[in-house]
Amino acid sequence: MKVLKNEGRDMVIFLPSSNIFLDKLKREELEDYFKSLFLKLEERYGIDQSGFYQIYVYKDSYYGAILEIEEEDIPYLDYMDNEVEMNIHIPKSTNFMYQVEDILDLDKDILNLANLYYYQNKFYIELKKEISKKSYLKLLEYGELIYGEQVQKIQKFGKLFHSVFCE
Repeated sequence: MKVLKNEGRDMVIFLPSSNIFLDKLKREELEDYFKSLFLKLEERYGIDQSGFYQIYVYKDSYYGAILEIEEEDIPYLDYMDNEVEMNIHIPKSTNFMYQVEDILDLDKDILNLANLYYYQNKFYIELKKEISKKSYLKLLEYGELIYGEQVQKIQKFGKLFHSVFCE
């Protein structure tokens, strides 16, 4: 688990695929999971959580899951010390992409099993099939993980091309 703290009390939590079980949980179990996660964040990282949160769960079969936790500033919740309320959002279609500087740095098996996009002078890779663990680690090393609305923009406005030169 990797935790990035943003401005205020917002944060992004990266869960590798070995920890992905969120899609099997029911709504009540999901709330219990996040409550225990908040307690773990307080215990391990000293991050005290109380208030109302919007939680966005982005899942990908290759990477795992990314949790965006945004605190809502609602004044009437100030009196509830050490209580957490949450609204959980799980988008139906969530794809992850990997922004890379140069596609020529990547192995042919990555390029042959992916859709390639060019958008705003950058290359993006969207995996179509599972690649070897070694290739995936190289992709994570050379690329930056992209998810959410940014992926939708790239798919809509980016130029899709295939790696014909690799075959």
